[in-house]
Amino acid sequence: MGLTASPDGTTLYGTAQNLGAIYAINLATHELTLVAGDFNQYGAADGAPDEARFASPAALVTDAAGNLYVTDAASNLIRKITADTRTVTTLAGAPWIKGSLDGSGTHAQLNTPAGITISDTGDIYVADTNNHTIRVLQIGPAIITQPTSQTVHAGSPAKLTVVASGAPTPAINGSATAPPSPVRPLPPTTSPKPPPPTPAPTP
Repeated sequence: MGLTASPDGTTLYGTAQNLGAIYAINLATHELTLVAGDFNQYGAADGAPDEARFASPAALVTDAAGNLYVTDAASNLIRKITADTRTVTTLAGAPWIKGSLDGSGTHAQLNTPAGITISDTGDIYVADTNNHTIRVLQIGPAIITQPTSQTVHAGSPAKLTVVASGAPTPAINGSATAPPSPVRPLPPTTSPKPPPPTPAPTP
């Protein structure tokens, strides 16, 4: 059985390895809920939380955004459960196929993956038990925290902060300056017409 905590420390996630399910425990209320899979329903199907199936989820870990990564030992897969929708996808491995091939997605092969951990840069390390190797899965860069909107005076700089993770480490560069206030053209001016000349007196 694997255990991991949510990034904010409010929830404990666990694997019911012999039951094929992922569950959560609210640490404040001690309430237990099903996250994905179904008790005593086994398989390797991806999809919505109630449709996805696990064969033998061994261990799990969370990233900074709250996504879960699970080693599904019996099906030789690395699975992901997204934080917002709890949708289950397969990141690496081919269902039920044992091997030791490197590659991406289903081109990679594992043999009874068990332990799993994640680095600060988002690299996922897996103990590939029956291959006697440590495998690394690199997750593409992703923005965790979007910049917030700001209001500044015309011509003043604005500082935007973005939090991102993934490998290779994302490089985020940028700056912004509020444009100067538009200059409104003055309306055209007209000079007054001079008075007509005074006619000369008639002799």
